Amino acid sequence: PGTQLFTGAAIIEFTFIPHNDSKKFVEHFGLDAMKWRNSTIGKERHLRNINAKVVHSGIIRTGDTLSKVRINGQK
Repeated sequence: PGTQLFTGAAIIEFTFIPHNDSKKFVEHFGLDAMKWRNSTIGKERHLRNINAKVVHSGIIRTGDTLSKVRINGQK
């Protein structure tokens, strides 16, 4: 949390709030996928989603690279 990434013309920052929307995950990938993601091996692989907020909006295109702007709130 606090790490900022620059891509395209946008900057996003990872937040402390974990993403735990299992209903939406099941709608997209199915119940079996959610069960596997929440299994011991799924948890070991850190397959949970993350949340981020937009710090600076801008256009992002396929193929844009990611660059670290700040790591855990430090430049």
